[in-house]
Amino acid sequence: LHLIGVGVLTSTRLSLALLFGLSGVTLYALLRSWTSLAAAVAGAAVYLLFPYRLYDLFIRGALPEFVAFLWLPLLILAVVQLGKRSRTGSQSAPNPTRGGIVSYFAPWRESLLLTGAASIAWAGLIVTLNLTALMAGLAVAVIVLLVGVASRSTTSAGRIFLLGALSVLLGLLLVSWYVIPAVADSGWVGIGSEPISYGYLNHFTDWQTLFDW
Repeated sequence: LHLIGVGVLTSTRLSLALLFGLSGVTLYALLRSWTSLAAAVAGAAVYLLFPYRLYDLFIRGALPEFVAFLWLPLLILAVVQLGKRSRTGSQSAPNPTRGGIVSYFAPWRESLLLTGAASIAWAGLIVTLNLTALMAGLAVAVIVLLVGVASRSTTSAGRIFLLGALSVLLGLLLVSWYVIPAVADSGWVGIGSEPISYGYLNHFTDWQTLFDW
């Protein structure tokens, strides 16, 4: 935006507004995978108005963390859709003698596209905020496990685990230009240094003021 002539401050505001709105759209798409229209809209509204997100933007100025919320629903949506595609593919496997090799790999086509989309989301999240990416990795690992078990098929579960791991690997490769120097330089930037800071505790409230406007 700035390169085409928009001011830096306006470019930043427009970018944040666009990414903020898109995060609501991605969560809406995720919720519509298994809920009603009204529930999905309500969930998207809650996601957008989540107090911590607004605190990140208006108080802390933690813009990377604010933007990182865009990628999380996309990652979960990819896993959920992989589970659906894996179940569909296992129930209606094509006959390779009728459609050739292309027909044989047809059930994998959409799964591979979803894996590619998840890889891009992982790459975006890692570059946006690597700490959130680390936490998301732990959460998505649990979700992959649950979706795999819910598939009730060893073949489908194996496909979900394989493609889930592949998406992380591809995402890391896409941003290896960032990950490798970040890991190599980690010893020089005070990660894990003493004393430990508990400043984050100031961001929480107590029960007495929880509902205080």
